[in-house]
Amino acid sequence: MEEKISIVIPIFNEKLNIEPLYQEVIAAMSSFNFEIILVDDGSSDKSYEVYQKLAEKDERVIAIRFSTNCGKAAAYTAGFQLAEGDIVVTMDGDLQDDPTDIPILLEEINKGYEMVVGWKKTGKSSFIKFILSKIFNAPIRLFSSIKLKDMNCPLKAMKSEIAKHLVIYGNLHRYIPLLTGLKSSQVSQVAVKNRDRIHGSTKYGFNKYAHGFFDFITVYLIQRFTLRPMHLFGGLGIISFLIGFFIDGWLSFEYLFFDRVIDGATPTLLLGLLLIILGALFTSIGLLGEIQLKNTFALNKNLQYSVKKIYKKKDLANDHEG
Repeated sequence: MEEKISIVIPIFNEKLNIEPLYQEVIAAMSSFNFEIILVDDGSSDKSYEVYQKLAEKDERVIAIRFSTNCGKAAAYTAGFQLAEGDIVVTMDGDLQDDPTDIPILLEEINKGYEMVVGWKKTGKSSFIKFILSKIFNAPIRLFSSIKLKDMNCPLKAMKSEIAKHLVIYGNLHRYIPLLTGLKSSQVSQVAVKNRDRIHGSTKYGFNKYAHGFFDFITVYLIQRFTLRPMHLFGGLGIISFLIGFFIDGWLSFEYLFFDRVIDGATPTLLLGLLLIILGALFTSIGLLGEIQLKNTFALNKNLQYSVKKIYKKKDLANDHEG
């Protein structure tokens, strides 16, 4: 039986790009069994007028319309859960990803890889963004278990079971390869094209690099310490505790054996006590909150989004008949 490919495309105010992208995808995928899942993340430009018509005429097109803007991670999650394909492909809806690269990704999957990530070798839309991307990706490669030249390329292909078990929220979609738990040998990366935007405006500014850095810290800590949080808490706690204990211990030693007046060292004494307390609490609240959030979404992924309507040819036909 021929494998089915599900192409999940988040869109946000991409009304002028949807029809051209659709035409390019069906041309590039003409020899494949595929479906296109458009996830409208609360667009305000009446994008639904375009994808509703596409869904009415082509049963391979399915569109999910969110009630509000919920973010790209939520859009991916909704698309992954609806996907019926054996392989899931992700790409952006701004025409900067080239659909002719999808078969290249699928060839890599057929070689036995669980996931294939695109690499926009030609760089970003501007020299500054190109440099920022290089700076941003360098430390990530250093600390990541999977070494990729560009972790955040939207053009990816993965086995369906991987996509459906992903737990992503906030901006963690940038680190999907890491969140899969796959080994480096199970992930491949291939060079793909990077095209200029023709219609609309970019949804990402320079602040995405700062946000992305903090998101990477979240992913790194969750991946490394979710099942053994005391390895993190214990290390930080011991350091803080020992510093505080040394400060207060030394003051106590001087008080007991050298008749030091403790009143004059009250601020230092309090500092030591504070560090001892922080030894038990340091970073715990933040990481435990992330772990709890991860577990919450794992149990109920659709908490992230609110679906206003799903557009399918069969359902739309019934609506017209009614």
